[in-house]
Amino acid sequence: MKTITTYPRIIILLSALLFYLLFYSLTAGINVLLIAVYSVCLFLFALKKSPGKLMYLFLIGMIVSSLSVLFAHTDLSVTIFWCCFILFLGNFSYQQINHLHFGAILTSYSIFRLPSTMAKHFRGIKKRSGTNYSAYIRFVFVPVITLVVLFVIYSSANDLFFQSFENFMSHVADFLSTISFSRILFFLLGIIVFSLCYSQTNAAAIIQADSSLSFNLVRRRRKSFLISLNRMLFKKRQMAILLFVILNLMICWLNYLDITSIWFGFQWDGGYLKDMVHEGTYLLIGAIIISIAVSVYYLNSNIVFLRNSKLFNSLVILWLAQNAVMIVSVVLRNTYYINFFALAYKRIFVYFFLAACLIGLISIVILILHKKSVGFLLSVNSLALYLIILCAACFNWDSIIARYNFSHYNKSFVHYNFLAELDDSALAYMNYSEEDLKKINVVQQSRFSFASSEEYTNINFAEVIKKRKENFKKRWETRSWLEWNYPEQKAYNLLFKS
Repeated sequence: MKTITTYPRIIILLSALLFYLLFYSLTAGINVLLIAVYSVCLFLFALKKSPGKLMYLFLIGMIVSSLSVLFAHTDLSVTIFWCCFILFLGNFSYQQINHLHFGAILTSYSIFRLPSTMAKHFRGIKKRSGTNYSAYIRFVFVPVITLVVLFVIYSSANDLFFQSFENFMSHVADFLSTISFSRILFFLLGIIVFSLCYSQTNAAAIIQADSSLSFNLVRRRRKSFLISLNRMLFKKRQMAILLFVILNLMICWLNYLDITSIWFGFQWDGGYLKDMVHEGTYLLIGAIIISIAVSVYYLNSNIVFLRNSKLFNSLVILWLAQNAVMIVSVVLRNTYYINFFALAYKRIFVYFFLAACLIGLISIVILILHKKSVGFLLSVNSLALYLIILCAACFNWDSIIARYNFSHYNKSFVHYNFLAELDDSALAYMNYSEEDLKKINVVQQSRFSFASSEEYTNINFAEVIKKRKENFKKRWETRSWLEWNYPEQKAYNLLFKS
């Protein structure tokens, strides 16, 4: 018995129509949650056999990210939702995927295969072998030429005939002008998105790599006619031991300097702290990434199977532990920067990035102690990164930044130019009168010598917020219910109903 799932074209067209109705000329809000719930229903309705656990993780991630759009409503949450949404749809074709990084690869391959998928489900005339093209020329070309020739003759012979044709074509042109090609293109976008559900992946190599991935490191035995491989491994381990001894000494000295100058001896000189935070933080983060890469290079080889490797393993673990200490130093640098220069997007997300780095270091220690493979690292860290990103999407950072920065104006620098560009949901926390701002400026100028410079006083903050409030009120009151979201509703209530 045939069901609607037997006809992918119908499902894709209906889904594209829903996509068009929910999102055309509308911003993200309840419509995001509705399309997520619809996708879950489509998934459950078309379910033929039990999917893998990862598919349920993609489902939960999509729902959580849609709720984050509704209750956090930031550009980040919207971006993360669409990534989770595409990741969910991209694994419809093979729902038994086991590892997240292979799920991302399979989604990319599904997107790459979309043209062939759409050609399969939306082609008009099926291609037949041995098509007689000369017959098409006789049956199509000849009538068309006849029509054109006779039209020219009739138009030349009768002006009224030509004028009536002109009137007809003007009506046709008026009708075409009423057609919105942007609407058509948006509907086509919906077709493309939901065609992912039926993408013809045929990605046997990806599926095989996913199913055969082992978390345990396997010794790969090789033959060499030049020199004993064991001797080569011993020499490689000796060089690695020497390298990690030097690296440990270098990072030990670096950590000592950070501990004495940053952990306990830090004193602010009243400057911008850019050298200590911007350049220093980025360089240290780069060093942590290189450390992870170097560790994986040496640990993903037969060197770990050699006897008496305790010294080598201990040196690597010590180095990773010292990298964890360096992460603490970066956290302190970033925290000092926030204490004196308040919150900003990058300063917040540094913490999330460092959390991912710390998980990476811990996973490498587990790899050493239990002889795990690089596949284990990729699986664990891709899952950790996925969860960290979802967590980052669940907060309305604009409101948090506005509240924190103004509530700490007596000790942190208030950067008006930056705050004026925050999302509308933060307007309620920046609704200060000119008298209030003057009091804040007095405190700022007494604490920060550069606060009175033209760079920071070239904006009438109260006037900017007043205009933004007016625009926000008009925009919110004319929005569709599909665009509703909690942060902006709360901001509207605080600004105009309190």
